[in-house]
Amino acid sequence: MSHSKIKYLGTRVTESTRTQFTKKAKKYGDPGAVLRELIEAFIDNRITIVRDPNRVTMEKLYNEH
Repeated sequence: MSHSKIKYLGTRVTESTRTQFTKKAKKYGDPGAVLRELIEAFIDNRITIVRDPNRVTMEKLYNEH
């Protein structure tokens, strides 16, 4: 059974960030497919986000255990 993709999810990033992501994502396939995999991995707890001490972040994203 095929699941149709009918909702959009987006965020604003700098042009530089978009360019870097697209360039790196193309090594793995379509950038949209990479984004979908990242989103699904986040939902499934298959991804770990490591804090960047030089960046303002959302504290709730990090597990301090």
